[in-house]
Amino acid sequence: MPDSKYSFGFGAPTDLALPIIASYRVFLDQDYKWIIPFDKFAEDFLQHLWTNYFRKYLVSEKTAGNTVGTKISRNQEIWESLYISAQSYLNQHLMQMVNSSKEESEAKVIQGTKGRVQAGKK
Repeated sequence: MPDSKYSFGFGAPTDLALPIIASYRVFLDQDYKWIIPFDKFAEDFLQHLWTNYFRKYLVSEKTAGNTVGTKISRNQEIWESLYISAQSYLNQHLMQMVNSSKEESEAKVIQGTKGRVQAGKK
């Protein structure tokens, strides 16, 4: 996150970046290989975490007059919330992939059936 297009206008210190980086672990299998190709989800996932959870937390803490720094890396609730959010995002992505595969299979079956019907008419 620091000094990248993902920094959202500020260089993220390690304390801010670690919970987000750790949430990517959800996308690794037991052999530390990506379940989904990294480039297929990485940027959207980061935006998902930022928009749906992390930004809101940072704004609420800042509004309350709190500093966030090490408080984030020591807050178990933040780590758990980002993990749950990551798991939910992964499940949604996997369901989309399954549904897409089903639709492709059904389309192939329908195409094959039409081809046989048309061949029989000749």
